[in-house]
Amino acid sequence: MRKTDFNLVIQALKKFDTFLIASHENPDGDAIGAMLACGLALEKMRKRVTLFSPDPLPENLRFLPGSAKIISRLQEKKFDAIIVLDASDIKRLRLNLSGLRYQALINIDHHPQKKPFGDLRLVAPNASSASEIAYLLIKNLVDLNAAMATCLLTGIFTDTGSFQHANTSPYTMEIAAHLMKTGANLNKIARATYQNKSLSALKVWGLALARVKQDRKKGVTLSAITQKDLKEIGAKQEDLEGVVNVINSAAGTKYALLLLEQKGNKIRASLRSEKGRGVDVGRIAERYGGGGHALASGFTIKGRLAWKKGSG
Repeated sequence: MRKTDFNLVIQALKKFDTFLIASHENPDGDAIGAMLACGLALEKMRKRVTLFSPDPLPENLRFLPGSAKIISRLQEKKFDAIIVLDASDIKRLRLNLSGLRYQALINIDHHPQKKPFGDLRLVAPNASSASEIAYLLIKNLVDLNAAMATCLLTGIFTDTGSFQHANTSPYTMEIAAHLMKTGANLNKIARATYQNKSLSALKVWGLALARVKQDRKKGVTLSAITQKDLKEIGAKQEDLEGVVNVINSAAGTKYALLLLEQKGNKIRASLRSEKGRGVDVGRIAERYGGGGHALASGFTIKGRLAWKKGSG
């Protein structure tokens, strides 16, 4: 992250008055946490803010301050600036930018980007999360409060896998400590995001884990869930958040793969690995039009899953 880029973004946030803050489809804790924290900070600066997510919030993130303000249908068409958070590909916004009027598009992300976009770009692949970058921006604009701290810590906590992933640095932990001192309750965040699963979520996790297969020669441990599975169990796509990390913990695994059939004849793939395993899952995802980090990535392809009885 270059200091010049950082300063230019700070200047833009101070200069403009109306903002659209948007993030990617199938939003996670980092996308929503960073969005809400930035929104709260800009409102504290007396800016007018619209928060947009193409998909509804997962239930386990609705405890976050300001989450009720996020909309999935955009009516207003004119903004001074659009802030895009945690989206390595602008297509993941599912937002018709050509139909909007704005002066600047600001891209804030921690993923390596194959196709950089935006008039201003603040991309830091070494950061743990978009929320970590948002923290650095916000503390240079306003005094952090408990609401902002809660949103930011939720983003960092979830994107680092409860501080277990390789993207957790000493600086990440320093930021987390500061956010807790500012009023974020880590225990409450952990309970809401990981320790409050519905019965249907537990059932679909059980099915995904029961189907696990491993190709020791290739080092891949994988599982799959179909739309039929979700319907029969009464589960939602969001209920599978985190199960790929458990699959990745299996002995003998070089990388984990979870295939999730989606509506509209699509299959979403989530990949995970760990340092020292010699696999860059980001490169694997790129082969199929996706992307991400070396240890966490994903892609979406057209098709349907044919998981036969007895396949796992």
